[in-house]
Amino acid sequence: DFRPSLVLASSIFNLPIDESIQVNHCLHTIFSLQSTFIKKGKKLSKQYLEGGFTKLERDRGRAIIRLPKYKFRPPHSDALHIDIWQDGVNWVRASGSFSYALSTNEQASFSGTKGHSTIQFDGKDQMPKISRFLFSNWLKPSNLHFDKKNNTISAGYIDQNGNSHFRKVKEIEKGWEIVDDIKGDFQIAELQWILKPGNWSVESKSASNRIISIEFDSNQNFELKLSRKNESLHYMEKSIVPKLNIALKINTLIKTRITFKSG
Repeated sequence: DFRPSLVLASSIFNLPIDESIQVNHCLHTIFSLQSTFIKKGKKLSKQYLEGGFTKLERDRGRAIIRLPKYKFRPPHSDALHIDIWQDGVNWVRASGSFSYALSTNEQASFSGTKGHSTIQFDGKDQMPKISRFLFSNWLKPSNLHFDKKNNTISAGYIDQNGNSHFRKVKEIEKGWEIVDDIKGDFQIAELQWILKPGNWSVESKSASNRIISIEFDSNQNFELKLSRKNESLHYMEKSIVPKLNIALKINTLIKTRITFKSG
């Protein structure tokens, strides 16, 4: 429970905190500290360049996009990964970490590119692993643009092999549109969406259940497959989740539209 620490930090740095977190830390009494509480208002989209991500807010939902911008060593090879939430449910997600004592191959399925909802080139991490906790050849963002008014974020990168991935995310009615543009001298690139467990129905260009619909459109032919993989919500715990895969063999522009039936 981090609430007491958050309230303590708000007192020390004189920053207002949401009124729903009114839990005093023991140091409040000892040092007679006071916190300022604010009423919960409309959540706003915001870019956190120091942290390397952008948060887009919409009615009852949000999208969080990981930017290839690192101030400190990146713990995951997760450039342009996206998390999508609606009504407090994480529908599109990452795999977590599970354990730091895994073999290199096992670790790659969690902290590597394979463990994220993004593009993976030739089955490799976007940044090569050089030790258990270190990646080399850190990516740098290109064409980074955040449009708060239109609730849009776009960014890209070029990896050490000359492969490029550009992703644009924007709010649409009842959901989100994600456009991925990939180029390079790769053998195969895989678009992957790690999903919330549920009863998913897959057709040639879409996947859905009773709450969410995911539709794909591209300038190239593609085959949509539903597979399974492990995710870890807590350290040393793992479970099976569904994953959508699209294998791409040439330069491709592919559009994903994610809509929620409840709006």
